[in-house]
Amino acid sequence: MTTENLSFQAEVGKILQLVTHSLYKDKQIFLRELISNASDACDKLRYAALTEKTLLEADTELNVTISMNKDTQQITIQDNGIGMSKKELTDNLGTIARSGTANFLDKIATQEADSSKLIGQFGVGFYSVFMVASKVDVYSTKAGSKTSWLWSSTGSEKFSLTPTKLAPARGTKIIIDLKNESKEYTDISKLKPIIKKYSDHLNLPIYFESSNDEKEQVNSGMALWARQKKDITQEQYKEFYQNISGQFDEPWQVIHFQAEGQLSYIGLIFIPASPAYDLFMPEIKNKLKLHVRRVYITDDIEELIPNYFRFLHGIIDSEDLPLNVSRETLQFNPMISRINKRIVNQLFKELAKIAEKEPEKYILFWNNFGSVIKEGIYTDPDQREKIVKLSRFTSLKKESISLEEYTLKMPKKQKYIYYLSGQNIAELKNSPHLESLKEKKIDVLLLTDPVDEVWIPIVNNFNEFEFKSVTHGDLELPSKNKAEKSDEKNDIDALIVWLKEKLSTEIKDVRISKRLADSPACIISDDGDLDINIANMLRERGQLNEDFKRVLEINPNHQLILKMQKSIKNKKSKNIDDLAFLLLDQAKLIEGEKVSDLGNFSKRIVQLMQDYIE
Repeated sequence: MTTENLSFQAEVGKILQLVTHSLYKDKQIFLRELISNASDACDKLRYAALTEKTLLEADTELNVTISMNKDTQQITIQDNGIGMSKKELTDNLGTIARSGTANFLDKIATQEADSSKLIGQFGVGFYSVFMVASKVDVYSTKAGSKTSWLWSSTGSEKFSLTPTKLAPARGTKIIIDLKNESKEYTDISKLKPIIKKYSDHLNLPIYFESSNDEKEQVNSGMALWARQKKDITQEQYKEFYQNISGQFDEPWQVIHFQAEGQLSYIGLIFIPASPAYDLFMPEIKNKLKLHVRRVYITDDIEELIPNYFRFLHGIIDSEDLPLNVSRETLQFNPMISRINKRIVNQLFKELAKIAEKEPEKYILFWNNFGSVIKEGIYTDPDQREKIVKLSRFTSLKKESISLEEYTLKMPKKQKYIYYLSGQNIAELKNSPHLESLKEKKIDVLLLTDPVDEVWIPIVNNFNEFEFKSVTHGDLELPSKNKAEKSDEKNDIDALIVWLKEKLSTEIKDVRISKRLADSPACIISDDGDLDINIANMLRERGQLNEDFKRVLEINPNHQLILKMQKSIKNKKSKNIDDLAFLLLDQAKLIEGEKVSDLGNFSKRIVQLMQDYIE
């Protein structure tokens, strides 16, 4: 027999190093991961055998058997599932064929909190065995194959692959040589309760085999989701959630329902308490597993649930779909479309109930997943209205407010739902664009989520009130400036004409502002122009090279503007031209826009400081 010695992929090596240094707080997790893998292998064979009955041959009872040997300090976990070929052993146990691996490892390396949550999300739980193992031997025979392989590793830099005749006729057998400090897992009184804890929800028998070859079924062998809700404890829900999700926390919400009638199915869906690290990676899809009459079919069907619910974990078990249905056929099956609509309606119904009865709990959910849910506003027109109603925002007056609450609290003469977009809530609260609105006690939504820039133009209004950016066009606020004397009016007009002339290459227009109270000037986007925040966001992403001329608004009551008026009128102005450009540049900087000429900007600042000292 020829043994091949291979090196782990670099990312796997890093994960093994992290695992070895007790990445997981609870080492017994290795049993959960290996039992889960064995169960999945049986599910895959059960599905494959629907079309290739010869794969089962005489061994039709799919199961997992666990045994231990106290003398040799070994635990054995064996299944008669689908098994692995040589290539699958290499791919599954030696590499991670998934994008984002490097980012994941960087995040773990800098994570001060419980890193086990991260590795659980990443789905590399097999390697948890090396917390307790000095060596792991994996014997496997792919269903339908006559060739068996032994994968072996001590969890260091390498693993070996060897043809073997010691593997089961079908399936996988894992023999774990325990480290001395982990020999506690050869204590039956400790081991059996752990096995039961991590297997009771599984839809196949899990046996414990004693030293005299007697087998005892440890779990109930009935799928958790098929049981009555009254017969399931919160702890059992938690264990099942952790098993299918790889998470280590408790779910934020459990949604367990049964649909009957023309279309019958069971749904057990978990909303996590925290977002996964890869939530916004473009290739991430939903995590719901589809079963048909308790038989696992697939976890890769985009049509089962909208992608804006991709953070969910759970099971959908249909009574009506044919057992021999293929994934390709499912994509065009009208039943899937109907199940999709019912699941989505059920989810929105549950979220609306929590939002109404437990608003503080709902805010936690929205802070975690609101950005994802809002994708549905522009991708799912049928559910748009529900999502908009469920959306929560930070405003000038409240940390979390719905559009319904915002419109109900609006002053009677207010025409719009005002909003301000940017990168940071603290900076937005200090924006000069809000000054008059604050004086008039008008609330403003403060938006830092880029997705808001996408859906607001599509929705356009809520309860017949249009959305209006406070950095865009006329806010249509009542004028706060009393009628000026004719000579004062002439002075401000003269200043506007002068500013337009001096700044003609930089700006589109100069106007008297109704939105300013304390600041001398600000820039705004003219009607029909691209909003300031959208333009800045697109530039950061390299999607916009064009510069837009903005409108400069000035505050006629500000002391600086009044002094500039006098200087223009009396024609006594030292460096007054510099002030025109500085006025514009400071307004640009506040909005995150670059000044047109940094060199001249610096010179003007230096000259201003010299004039001040003089």
